[in-house]
This record gives sequence, structure tokens and C-alpha cells, in this order.
Amino acid sequence: MQLAPLAQAFAGKLINGPLEATRNEDPLSQIRAPAVTGKFEAISSCGKKGFCGFLKPIACYTCSSFEPWLDGPHEKVLEYLIAERERLMTAGDARIASINDRAILAVAEVVQLCESARDERRAVHG
Repeated sequence: MQLAPLAQAFAGKLINGPLEATRNEDPLSQIRAPAVTGKFEAISSCGKKGFCGFLKPIACYTCSSFEPWLDGPHEKVLEYLIAERERLMTAGDARIASINDRAILAVAEVVQLCESARDERRAVHG
């Protein structure tokens, strides 16, 4: 978590929710992660127009078109990625286990940005 801001792996833009999304009129721009969160609800948005070959939602966190929602379950995504890394390390190959390290740093950065934004909102609104 301490390295996340230093790595600057998150390249997108934190938004309050789907109404602030670049493509808010397009329901296909909403990113879902049922395998990670256990729910089919959207957790973020994509501002990219056109085809994307990234594996959602993990690779999205390092994409400049990614628009994570302030109240999205990013902590769950981080827990999932860390657990998967630990599982792969136990299986034996550190190179394979480290494949998502940049995404882990990006998700950790989003988690920290969300916490800061929520703290700021609480300070302003009481």
C-alpha cells in the first residue's frame, strides 16, 4: 500500500459514479466483475470508445480510459488480486505470481484515492 502512490500505476480518473462517466449514456461502458465481487453490479466505467482487448476489470486499473467509481468495491478487487498472487506463489512460480503486480499497485492507489476523497467529502459536509 505504501508503494502504490509512488508507482503511479493508476492512469485513469476517479469519478463519483456512473453519471460522471465519459460515456454515461452507454450502459456497455459500465465494468462488472462478478468473479471478483460475487455480484453482477457495475463497479466502474470505461471512457474508451471502440474495441478493448483488456481483461476486465484487472487490466482496467492501469488504463488511462478507466473511471473507477468512488464507492466501488475496489478493496474487494485488491483482496482478490493479493489472494491470487499468494496462491500462485504457493504453486511455485514467482514470475507467474508477479504478473499482476502493476495492477495490484494501481488498485491499491485507487483504494487510497477513494479513502482520501471520502475523508475530504466528510470534512466538507460534516
